[in-house]
Amino acid sequence: YNQAMLRILPPAGIEVIIIPRTQRNGRAVSASEVRAKPAAGDISGATELVPQTTADYLCSAQAKPVLERLRTAFEGSCPGG
Repeated sequence: YNQAMLRILPPAGIEVIIIPRTQRNGRAVSASEVRAKPAAGDISGATELVPQTTADYLCSAQAKPVLERLRTAFEGSCPGG
């Protein structure tokens, strides 16, 4: 993805700045992993991976509809689930 952006955007006059992935415990944080944790009911696992502002949002009433959509989207996607 980054390589494609570097190839396509600069000729169009758009500067590309690659920001390193956030890391926790020495490994890159995956957005898929962050989405999967609350979908499986593990909000605290997700909050350990994200910045404090995102953790605050995940624990707020505003996040309830989003978290419900995640749970619905992940239903049945795991064996036995």
